[in-house]
Amino acid sequence: MAEALAATGIRTKREAVELGLKTIIRLKQQEQIRQFRGK
Repeated sequence: MAEALAATGIRTKREAVELGLKTIIRLKQQEQIRQFRGK
């Protein structure tokens, strides 16, 4: 957790978790788009 906070400059654990979850969602959406496009 400390490494994630230092790497992002985020101050709270909650913000770090929220950023991580948003990143996971974005990656899954991109994956679905690639599958739809056949790549």
